[in-house]
Amino acid sequence: MTILQLQYFQAVYEYRNMTRAANALYVSQPSVSTAIQELEDEFSVKLFLRTKPLQPTQAGQRLAQLAGPLLNGFEDISRQMRSIGSQRTPLRVGISIIVQQLVQRMFAGGFDMSRESLAFLGFYGCDYLMQSVRDGLLDLAIISSVDSRDLEEFCVYDLASFDVVLYTRRDDPLCSFSTLDPRQLQQVPLAAFTEYPMSRSEFGEMMSTLLNNVWPENILFFSTDLNGIGQAIREGRASCVLLQGLFDNDPEIRAIPLETNRRTHFSVIWRKDHLLRPEEEAFLRETEAHLRKLE
Repeated sequence: MTILQLQYFQAVYEYRNMTRAANALYVSQPSVSTAIQELEDEFSVKLFLRTKPLQPTQAGQRLAQLAGPLLNGFEDISRQMRSIGSQRTPLRVGISIIVQQLVQRMFAGGFDMSRESLAFLGFYGCDYLMQSVRDGLLDLAIISSVDSRDLEEFCVYDLASFDVVLYTRRDDPLCSFSTLDPRQLQQVPLAAFTEYPMSRSEFGEMMSTLLNNVWPENILFFSTDLNGIGQAIREGRASCVLLQGLFDNDPEIRAIPLETNRRTHFSVIWRKDHLLRPEEEAFLRETEAHLRKLE
């Protein structure tokens, strides 16, 4: 039994559904199923009846009673131990997936993410990062946003902002335009890049905010894989609305500016009750310097 297995169990117990639990944890559904099966095998019990929704057995209810205080205590220990002494612990930083797609070029350019002062926790969806900052599991998170009002509960430091463009194959008739009105995209076959699984309506609302209240209607497929979307564009199967700069080095793809007054902002967020340490301030300055080169 591990803490991670108990965290997965707790999510399944809360949501009564393994897929919803996996989405909430930002992991794959098989990872959650495997964790539950391993716990059941270890203790020779069934934790859930495989009904819809899942129903905890007596053993499952008992494990939930025992695991809750343990998981809360684990998080409390982590927070208290980090507050002891001089607090010269590695920075706990998360970066959103869309930011990662752009800043990965920083790493090749010498932006050292492996230094001892940084505990880099990887790439996640923005919602997960914001919740991790709220819960004190991250010191800082680099996220993307369109409307800064969504971040009012945090301290926010804007690093850079980027235009959105339509990426399409160079022989697409739309390439005859120097810019595009978002209304021209309503019937264009689009691939939708998302940081986490989302509904068609949720994606449409996000695009509507970016595209001056224009709601794209012809979404062919959703993907969290930017390489797969790039391949679809090169094959002429779809176009995609994304940040400027993502396919600059691809000779088969053209970026057409969109006539919108919205930009995507990259920002660092942290809790309002958290005072930045000198090493955190240094990280902000270094990250900003690299991002400004990409604007």
